[in-house]
Amino acid sequence: MSRKLTPQLKIKILERLAEGISLRAICNDADVPVTPAAVRKAALTDVDFGTQYARARDMGLESMAEEILEIADNSSGDWVQKVNKDGSIEWIFNHENVQRSRLRCDVRKWFLSKLAPKRYGDRIQQDVTSSDSSLKGLSQEQVVLRLTQIFEAAQARRLAAEGAHNLS
Repeated sequence: MSRKLTPQLKIKILERLAEGISLRAICNDADVPVTPAAVRKAALTDVDFGTQYARARDMGLESMAEEILEIADNSSGDWVQKVNKDGSIEWIFNHENVQRSRLRCDVRKWFLSKLAPKRYGDRIQQDVTSSDSSLKGLSQEQVVLRLTQIFEAAQARRLAAEGAHNLS
């Protein structure tokens, strides 16, 4: 199946990657007679193609992010017509269509958060503050000494508690 990765074929692959199509899907098309492994190898060995490949993948992620909005905004199929026995028409909410759309959005969001966590991942921010000002203004050596004392005191309390527990 695998033929040589020609310049024209590289362009075709890069264009489709930029559209958000997966490399596997691209290589499954009959007009792209190369394997995903061959494309990845070329991206690793050919510096110019590797740079273009990375840029196309990044653009593909943007396309996927835009696709999430399209899926979420598309309400076609959310309501279906049901013809009753008497011939009257009733509109019924299609839960399966809504759940499938939700799944499609969630999978894309998860995928984006894994491939580009800085850009599409959840931001976790922790503010660490302490009312204990006993370490302020100390040198690094003094901080290490103070932390060692705290650790040793905690360890002594733990050992004392274990000893008391073993006596009972």
